[in-house]
Amino acid sequence: MCRHAAFVLLFLVSSVIPWANAQTPADLDKIPNGRNVFHSGHHWPAVFSTTFRGVDPGKNAFGSDFAAAGATWTVALCNQDSDLDGYTNGEELGDPSCSWTQASGAPPSRTADVSHPGMWSSTPLQSTFPAKLQLPAGACTPPAQIPSPALTANERLQLRTTVTAPVGLQLVGKSAQLVTERLPSGPDVFIPSGLGTTCPHQQANVELWHLGATWGGSVPVAGADVTIPAGKKVVVYSCSVAASGYGRISIPSGAELILADDPSGVHLRVKEIVVDGIFRIGTPECPTHHPMTVTFAAARAEAASYQNGLLVQGSGRAEFFGATANHTWTRLRATAEAGSSVIVLQDAIDWSVYEEIMVTTSIWKDEMDNQNEVRRIAAIDTNQRVVQLDRPLWFRHYGGLEYQSEVALLWRPILFRGDQANHADSYGGHTIAMGVNATYRAVSVRGERMGQLNIMAKYPFHMHMMYGAGGQRSYFQQLACVHCYYRCYTVHGTNDTLVRKNVAFNTSGHTYYLEDGAEMNNVLEFNLAAFIHPIGKPAAGGAQSGESFTEDEGAILPADHTASGFYIPNPYNRLRGNAASGGWSGFSFPVFDTTLKLSAGLALIPKEKPMLEFDGNTAHSSGYFWNDAGCIYHGGRLWLEASNNKWSYTSGRVSQPTIGWHNVTNLRTWLCQAGMASWGDRVDMTNFECSDCTRSAVLFGSSSITNMLYTGITKNQPYDMWSYVRQGFQFYDTWVQTMLVNVTFRNFWRRISENPGNKWFRNSIIMDLDHSDKFKPWGISATKNLRLENVDRAIALRRWIRETGASRMYNFVDWDGSFVNNASCQAYIIGSDIEWWNGGADCWYSSMWLAWICPRVPGREVIGIDMDLPGLQADLDIQTDSTDMLTQAQREQLYIGHISQFGAVAAQRKLIITRNHHLATGLSGIGWYMYSSFGIPTSIQVEPKNFPRGVYIMLAISYPTGTTFSVYAKYRWGNARQTFPILADRDAVLASNGSYYSFDGRHLYLKLSDMWSTYPNSYRRGGVDIYSAMNQGWYIQIDAACSQKMGANCAPPSQPDPPAELGSGGTLPATVCASDADLEPPTLCPERTDILPAGAAESNCSAYRANWRCQSPWTACTRSCHPDCQRISKYPYTCSRNESCPASTKPFARADWCYPVMNQNPLNDPCTIATCRPETGAMLRMPLASGTPCAGNNKLVSINGTCGYGQCVAMEQSNVYPQPSDRRVIRVLIGPAWMAVGVASIAATYSVAHVNQTFSGVLARKTNGSSSFLPYYSLDATTNGDVARRVSLVVTLSNTSKFYYDFADWTNSVSENPSIKLLGVVGNDITLAVSPLDWVSYVTLSTMGGQPCALQKDDARVVCTVPSASALPDSPVVNVQLHHGVRIALPFPCLNRAAGAACPTTSPDVRAKATSCHSTLVIEGIDPWYITLRPYQTAPTSPKVTNVTLLAQGASGADVPLSFYSWGVFAGSTVNQMTKAIIVKTRLVNGGEETLSITLPLPKKWESLPCVQGLYVDDVPPVPSKTVGTCSASKECVGSAQVEAGISTPAPAPPGAVGSPMGNNTNGGGGTNGTSATALPDPSLGTDTVSLTTTSAPGGGPVDIVPISAGNASARVLVAVRLRIKLNGTKFAACLATQGAMIRLAEALRSDVLRLLKLVNRSSLVISALKEGSLIANMSVVYENGTVAPVTPASAQAMLMQQANQTSAFTATSSEYRATSGSTEELAMIEMEAAAGDPIDSSNGQPPGGPTPSSGIADGSGNSCGTYCILFAVVTAGAGVIVLGAVGILVGRRVCSSTAGTGTKASHEPARY
Repeated sequence: MCRHAAFVLLFLVSSVIPWANAQTPADLDKIPNGRNVFHSGHHWPAVFSTTFRGVDPGKNAFGSDFAAAGATWTVALCNQDSDLDGYTNGEELGDPSCSWTQASGAPPSRTADVSHPGMWSSTPLQSTFPAKLQLPAGACTPPAQIPSPALTANERLQLRTTVTAPVGLQLVGKSAQLVTERLPSGPDVFIPSGLGTTCPHQQANVELWHLGATWGGSVPVAGADVTIPAGKKVVVYSCSVAASGYGRISIPSGAELILADDPSGVHLRVKEIVVDGIFRIGTPECPTHHPMTVTFAAARAEAASYQNGLLVQGSGRAEFFGATANHTWTRLRATAEAGSSVIVLQDAIDWSVYEEIMVTTSIWKDEMDNQNEVRRIAAIDTNQRVVQLDRPLWFRHYGGLEYQSEVALLWRPILFRGDQANHADSYGGHTIAMGVNATYRAVSVRGERMGQLNIMAKYPFHMHMMYGAGGQRSYFQQLACVHCYYRCYTVHGTNDTLVRKNVAFNTSGHTYYLEDGAEMNNVLEFNLAAFIHPIGKPAAGGAQSGESFTEDEGAILPADHTASGFYIPNPYNRLRGNAASGGWSGFSFPVFDTTLKLSAGLALIPKEKPMLEFDGNTAHSSGYFWNDAGCIYHGGRLWLEASNNKWSYTSGRVSQPTIGWHNVTNLRTWLCQAGMASWGDRVDMTNFECSDCTRSAVLFGSSSITNMLYTGITKNQPYDMWSYVRQGFQFYDTWVQTMLVNVTFRNFWRRISENPGNKWFRNSIIMDLDHSDKFKPWGISATKNLRLENVDRAIALRRWIRETGASRMYNFVDWDGSFVNNASCQAYIIGSDIEWWNGGADCWYSSMWLAWICPRVPGREVIGIDMDLPGLQADLDIQTDSTDMLTQAQREQLYIGHISQFGAVAAQRKLIITRNHHLATGLSGIGWYMYSSFGIPTSIQVEPKNFPRGVYIMLAISYPTGTTFSVYAKYRWGNARQTFPILADRDAVLASNGSYYSFDGRHLYLKLSDMWSTYPNSYRRGGVDIYSAMNQGWYIQIDAACSQKMGANCAPPSQPDPPAELGSGGTLPATVCASDADLEPPTLCPERTDILPAGAAESNCSAYRANWRCQSPWTACTRSCHPDCQRISKYPYTCSRNESCPASTKPFARADWCYPVMNQNPLNDPCTIATCRPETGAMLRMPLASGTPCAGNNKLVSINGTCGYGQCVAMEQSNVYPQPSDRRVIRVLIGPAWMAVGVASIAATYSVAHVNQTFSGVLARKTNGSSSFLPYYSLDATTNGDVARRVSLVVTLSNTSKFYYDFADWTNSVSENPSIKLLGVVGNDITLAVSPLDWVSYVTLSTMGGQPCALQKDDARVVCTVPSASALPDSPVVNVQLHHGVRIALPFPCLNRAAGAACPTTSPDVRAKATSCHSTLVIEGIDPWYITLRPYQTAPTSPKVTNVTLLAQGASGADVPLSFYSWGVFAGSTVNQMTKAIIVKTRLVNGGEETLSITLPLPKKWESLPCVQGLYVDDVPPVPSKTVGTCSASKECVGSAQVEAGISTPAPAPPGAVGSPMGNNTNGGGGTNGTSATALPDPSLGTDTVSLTTTSAPGGGPVDIVPISAGNASARVLVAVRLRIKLNGTKFAACLATQGAMIRLAEALRSDVLRLLKLVNRSSLVISALKEGSLIANMSVVYENGTVAPVTPASAQAMLMQQANQTSAFTATSSEYRATSGSTEELAMIEMEAAAGDPIDSSNGQPPGGPTPSSGIADGSGNSCGTYCILFAVVTAGAGVIVLGAVGILVGRRVCSSTAGTGTKASHEPARY
């Protein structure tokens, strides 16, 4: 079903539109609010036309009257009532006094509540005007024929235009890098057949609402409750119903209410609609195209009488069908930069101009800084992918290779909305269909201001207890839920329904909401949720337990403290192709132990259900409220607390014992705390991309990731994520099984400023979890085919050495050697830092990783043992101190002994054992000697843990001589046991199968292996096995009778007594399969078939549900599953069989299954082939040779490529990775696919930014050292060490294939400063050496008048030619502009001084590029008297926040300092005294201060406060050190330690400025006491780079400073008004005594005056002078030439005089005044003058003809400027004027006028209080 264009492009010129009489944009500008007309809640662009598209040549009544008035807004037209609705055209359009004129340029008196003057049904709100007129009798006549809204294909094409995308966009495709995108297929909407094709309002036998005959008498009056007559079908047109609405409309069974597709739209205002019959708008084949609106207008106080919503009950049907779109949302195809008005989309859309769209955020913490943006479409390109917006974007929205922001259509033709009057109460409308017989079908409906906050069941769109039958009939498709108060789409007690292609934006609470846990088999696909707000305090907490909540008024469902985009308590549903942006998490899977609420009592356990489908979903910008949260979150628990009958919720770790698996496929996440955070027992992830997250995933239970790409840092680099560490993956410390298979980590490097002592502040790939001695790892972690791209290998593994068991036993298995050494197929075991993990001569210690590394060879595996030692063990969770060590007292409390390897040398390889259970984890194939300084209890239990098949350890335990033993194996859950006979010596035990022991008088010997496990205990994914550490059922009991005791225990030897090393024997006789490291025996239970087979009774296996694996009572000779589980394997193991079994019961060889697949590919791996060992039939996986062609699908991409390093890689995949580690070397890494084929040559061309020349060369093959598996190719630059900025590569392979790459910005940062040295002065040439010169954009000398010096590339020189020697200033300054924005000012005072002369030596002034906002304060927690704030800096150079104070208005009035906490927040309390507001004062280290007021009601959620505008980096340069030096013969100033008095360091000044050598300076270049240096703008940075002009008079004389503009010399900045304001106050001297204090005072004053003059743009006001007495301020209101002056002298005087006597007028100034001076005075204005201004010529910053002294405004002393001056540098940029900052007090000459002003003057006495 196609969607036809809805609106015409009004921004196009009229010639584009083919209808000659259609309205034009110029017409709309001729009437007040012409572009801001609304009707029925819809923006209505067609003000003059008969249809809302505006393309129809017919005119409505207002259009005809407008034409008759000569297409001009006249008083007569204003006073007309064109549509006869009782309101004049002026009252409807916001000009009730008829005073607006187009020529004035001023807005009309009212810009809100603008209604349509040509439609009777569109009127202003009654709050604006009282209702005036009811519908005249007979005035409503429905159109004879509804005009077709469809446009022909040609007409629709005419509505397109050419929209040019910005130059240089990097376009990305729709496909992701790794995952398979889940894209919609089939029709726009899925509609069941049988709903009819006739338009509902055109049916036979319909009756009209506005006719009395329909009602058997009179038409219902406004405000009445209405019941549709039984058996009738009643149609509503635009003029049928009363504008003020009705009470309840009841539609009984058999009756029908229809809203017609009226070109004028229909607006039905009502308090409640109850449907037992049918309520209908459109049909699937006849959808409505014209706007339809239903407003629910009941107030909360009327809740007992009216529900303020739509209720469908019984057999009622609600069917709403609006015109659909081919896409309701898509994604960006390229990054949209801030300030851009054009976006490029991935999909061709059929949206229309004027429709509203939304672009999602590209930062992490969108609840703290909302960067989601709503715009209207201004134009659409003919390709339907390039869209022009009605106004520029404020923020950057990323559309890069890794991820792209979503773009959603918010407009729908049908609108359900709550009344604006209820907005403050968050009490909107709602819709609900309830019961198994009800039906709710909604397509293309928008809900706005819907939902009733914290009221159960009052949700915008709600299916309620419809079960399967009602769910199958009902659906929500292509809906939009915008600005809603409580959820959006609720499926409650309903199954088998469809929620498809919907959009939700700016909502509170869980958005797509499955309520009770009973909802199953529903399909949620291709939906978008964005900007979701938690209700109440977002759940946080500092530990895994999270935070707990109980229902209260703030959140009636406490789970809403963790509001998510999709809330799925029962995973047995299908979610595919959905997107979540924002929220506490994007997708939430909470634990429900039982079904809840109305579904309570069902025989259903939601937490045990497997995931039916979760495929192709994305989530971003969430998970930041809690350290363990994620964009996808499995955890948290909701339950009904029996003690108080209230809902309770905990947000933290809660296990999900799923029967079956949560299979997550094709998931993309970005900007997350963790991409996936799961406490679930069984999670398998396949095809997973994560970018710009602090961690890829946090997984628990048995879990795996197969095929993952984690990009640590992308080109997006959002400010709120940049400073956070990137941690690839953290293996858990106990009771899990975790593996990473086919994973790639990209773009990680060491943080320059990281804390070396704290791993949490360090980037890393693999991290350990090592804080505990109570919880310690078994062999539970493994990796396979792990790839590192652009990763510092030093951070591949980051360990934190602690004195804990978890740290000592840390380990994981590198299954194929890819982690340790990618060039080898050898597997490795990575252990902790202690010698215990040194397994022999083939092991080594990595000081880089603080870990031992041993090859994983046959017989060497990670295994563990546990013991039950009565009297010696306890659960002790003792924590280390800040040094990660225990105290001696803690050690004595915790330690009981150690386990060491056999042998005198190996005895040093030991592991401390403690009182906590889980005795030890280590390497198999060796001897373990256990020594306890407390002796051994007489009865102990020994239990092997996660022993792979066929491996063992020899365990030795010290006992006194003469001890006798009873040793046997015991089954924990039964009576089965087997006694161990004693053998002569340990060699005999070593040669046995492990069911014997020996004692040599000192040591008891046992051979421990896996033979006592009763079921296959391996978890396998992708060819990796992890053996379970769960209880196997069998243990070995040792009962000892000893004569020598230590208390109740057998006494230990006086010293540890390790046995001798093992001999050459000692292999299990049954390890015939273990001779090949790559052996992969099959599992006994078929893989991934953990759901109970059909026909099996669940109760039969109930005893095994805890682990849900096949188990059986122990038998001596077989390895089969219990018949109750109906899973008997026909492939028993041959690797670990009991040799004592009779031959007839021995397992048979596996040739019966292996040979049929020999030389085939049973594992769907195109670069692996199966083969068999003839003697055993064991299957082996053998990799194909490198270079072998391969094709198929390797779960990464569809490929036609080449085998290399064990994988099939397509040639089309990117295989060149830039490695700009040295700025003078071009270096690239080559990927495995090309290494397999062979690289013949790589040719490179590159350019340098400041040289118009390219260089070329051929890259040579190099080795990359032993730490990386790939060679690299490098090119040493030969042109004087230039840094390559743009690099192009041509890669030629051995098969002659060529590939081309272009790296536009090879290296984009410079961390050092270049060296600048003076070479000499010859004549007028000053020669400097700058190294490296390639970092530099240009160099200027302060005397050069703005012309850059010549850059001499041949010998890295800079030559500055001055006009004459006399032109040199007293202390010249060299200004260097680097490419990335850093500027350096370096003084050379001896250029103009003779050798031996005194000179001031100063340090160079290095300043970063200025930014307009340094810090933002974010509310992290707030209640009426307690606040927690976190400052966020936007740049490393930002002034840091040093303290924050609170002032509680209406309370004590005293400042309350907030305490600073180590986690970076300021928090404090006003002692329960906050009654009106709080004032937050933020002080920066550079003296800047910001005062922010927060009035009640306080924010209810996290949100950002305004930007903390401290001092700009460029405003006040750091005070350099100053010493007295002597000029040398080489023109260098050699300094001493003595501080020179009276020598000031000049600040930069641009050419042409007052006081600069090239400016209007009567003293030539020198000025008085020296001249300021020049800091020129970088021409490449655009016109918004400024020159800062700085002068002041010596001795405190008055100065007048003129704003200077840089850039376009033809532009002009005009002064609208020059103002002189005088404030009372007696202590301003303190405010003007220092530079910082004066700047803060000026900023506060400017803030107040901007507010009083109602100026939005801060750049509109320039303060030129401040003078004490009391305080006199000169200032100017400026604007750009070609724009309208914001104020006139008269209007400025009027606005200021209105506030003159009020102390509240200058609140910011008063606050700063009191804070600095200590005065308690309230400031008020006592005098003011306003005069017309003069233009400022942007070419020299002066009025035409030279400087204008303050335009005649005197300072009260006959001079036209004050004693103290503050300058704001001004530059025109686009349509605005940008004020970049205050410069400060500077030394210069007096430029004053003694002429008194001629402006208007007014005087007031200050108000007295």
